[in-house]
Amino acid sequence: MFARRVFRALVALSFLAAAAPAQKQCQSVNDDGTFKDSSALGFPVSFAAFLGTAKAKQTVTFVEVFTGESSGTMSVSLWSHDATNNRPLAPLAGAGSWTMNRVDCWQGAAPAKPVVLTKGQKFWVVWQTTMFCQASFSGSASAVPVEYCYSDTGARWYQQSAGVNYKAPAKFRLSCPGPSGNATSYGTGKIGYGGLVPVLGICSNPAIGNRIDVICDRTAPAAPALLLVGTKASIATLYGTLYVQPMVLIPTLTRYIVTPAPASGYANVTLGIPDDSALRSVVASFQLWIFDTMAAQSFTHSNGVTVTIG
Repeated sequence: MFARRVFRALVALSFLAAAAPAQKQCQSVNDDGTFKDSSALGFPVSFAAFLGTAKAKQTVTFVEVFTGESSGTMSVSLWSHDATNNRPLAPLAGAGSWTMNRVDCWQGAAPAKPVVLTKGQKFWVVWQTTMFCQASFSGSASAVPVEYCYSDTGARWYQQSAGVNYKAPAKFRLSCPGPSGNATSYGTGKIGYGGLVPVLGICSNPAIGNRIDVICDRTAPAAPALLLVGTKASIATLYGTLYVQPMVLIPTLTRYIVTPAPASGYANVTLGIPDDSALRSVVASFQLWIFDTMAAQSFTHSNGVTVTIG
């Protein structure tokens, strides 16, 4: 019975293709699995603000943007709407901060206190960026109103003209109270490109109804790769160690990170967890294998990560 539940979870994850605070994604904008890889923020822009409208009465406990390819501390907060000037008015709660992951994925923080939004209420996601970070813009969706601030206070907002917003295909997620899953790393990756060892991890909260990013840093760039999804293992082979007994295989292609150092590739596979309470406490393990001509036997691999669905 348990094996059937595990297989059901893995198949659902594949076709929808660090512990987090208790949260369930309750609203998103342009969460379409794409991003505009050529767009960056952080200079001279200090803050970017994205306009949203609450779809229901909800208590927001976590805010995420899609970013990476830089380093340092970022922060995010929710602001009220200045209807007269069509721009952010004032913080609804203090900002939450995090140390950014250089891999492009969904990243964010909890506001200083939960923020209650009423249905139809306009609000702004205000994001303090870092130097030349990946812009949280969709690669295919329609544009929404955005604002930019060039100061370090978020007090002065710049518009296309008075009362008229700039527009961009901004991406953000809001999460509300809900179950929390967890992720645990095990094993060690195999050395490859540039003398680097690939490192696998999870972005976002692996709970039912949520979408998560399975990410791997320090890989060969622009290389074919295969994400293994299955049960935890440790099997020595000629090519390296299998840390997963695979039940599902997901092909992908690594991208390239130039800065911050080290220059290398990375992978990101987005998976959706069905909103099915029967999947709570189901366990799944992940490992990435990469075709790497600089590695022994032309293959390298990551550590393993085991996720328990919350």
